[in-house]
Order: sequence, then C-alpha cells, then structure tokens
Amino acid sequence: MHKFEKAREYVRAVNAAKYNNMFARPFVADMSSHRDTPSQIEVHRQSLGNIISAGYDGDVVVWDVANRFVFSFNFAQVLSNC
Repeated sequence: MHKFEKAREYVRAVNAAKYNNMFARPFVADMSSHRDTPSQIEVHRQSLGNIISAGYDGDVVVWDVANRFVFSFNFAQVLSNC
C-alpha cells in the first residue's frame, strides 16, 4: 500500500460528492436554441446576465438570462445578405 493511498481516496471521494451535488441541481436554462454543439460562449464584461454563444451550426445566439429572452440568427445567412 502506498503511503498516500488513503489521502488520494479521500480526495477522490470528496470530488465525487461535489460532482454529484453539482449535477443534481436543476438547470437554469439550456442551450436548446443551438441545433449543434456550442463552440464558443462569452459573458458580457459589465452585465453577467448577457451571454453570447456561437455553435458549429452557424448560429449566433444572444441570451438575456435575467429576462429569459433569446435572440438567435444564422451567421452564414447574415454574411450572404451583405
């Protein structure tokens, strides 16, 4: 038995409990506006309630978390109209 094995097991157990508690909470909102995986997520520097995300599907979504408002547009379509 390694001399740090008990300590490692303790840390693993604590981390597992933290993950279980974190994933047990209900989601405030999901990214269901994207048809594919979000590739980039950024939070507004001055207003933490505003989030913008871009997905591999070409959609750019602006999220107003406080008011539960979502504005979505397809970046490829916007470029083709310019």
